[in-house]
Amino acid sequence: MSLDKVTFSKRYAKALFDLLKADKELDSGYEDLESIKAIFEDNPSFAPVLSNVTFPESDKAKLVKSMIDNASSKYIQNLVRVLSGSDNMDKMVPTIDAFEDIYDEYNHIVKADLISAVSLDNDQQAKLKDAFAKRIGAKKVVLSSKVDPSIIGGLIIKSADVTFDGSVKSKLNRIKQLLLK
Repeated sequence: MSLDKVTFSKRYAKALFDLLKADKELDSGYEDLESIKAIFEDNPSFAPVLSNVTFPESDKAKLVKSMIDNASSKYIQNLVRVLSGSDNMDKMVPTIDAFEDIYDEYNHIVKADLISAVSLDNDQQAKLKDAFAKRIGAKKVVLSSKVDPSIIGGLIIKSADVTFDGSVKSKLNRIKQLLLK
């Protein structure tokens, strides 16, 4: 019986995290995984090809060898070998994503979306990151910003657990609701 992709990925990510943490290789392992993830994201057909049992093993081995050679951690190298050897390379990115979640939680890093009516400069974004981090008790906030003129003004910050909506559109909608009562 094979595990579903989510369960598989979480188990492998947790085991990998524990090994890297025990050997004090968390940050370098994270960097290795980010490099591998970039390869898969830049080449969407990569995972299906490497997981295809009809793809020649010699060609697979060449592609996998470059990933192994570029990883500094023996644990990351072994992960690539295991997933490749079991035709599970399609689970590499979900495993890396699950690892990132564990890593971020351990390091108190929060990923959030910033939606503003106008583009914000780096200094404004840095101040928002710091304020949001203090508000939610995070050590670091990684913002992904997007401009949406439909919010009229203000901004919205959304993380997995918290949403701060200071948009003019939302304020107008709240006033409208109060007037309709």
